[in-house]
Amino acid sequence: EECEQGGDCAHVCLCGSVECTGTMHLTKEKYKKWREYQDSQQKSTKQPKVYFGKNLQRLRSYPKFIPNEPII
Repeated sequence: EECEQGGDCAHVCLCGSVECTGTMHLTKEKYKKWREYQDSQQKSTKQPKVYFGKNLQRLRSYPKFIPNEPII
């Protein structure tokens, strides 16, 4: 069962922090403010579309092996 943002949910936080709200979720009001901020940031940082062979240049050489290591 999935929880709706700001609704009753079983995702209880027991971290013990002084500022802990007791839940893993934001209130509806805080979620709305966060979403508005995220949307404004996305609009101000639009990435250009990249098309292989058009505006994406070919590499001078290609690796023979690509390691499966996550970048963290």
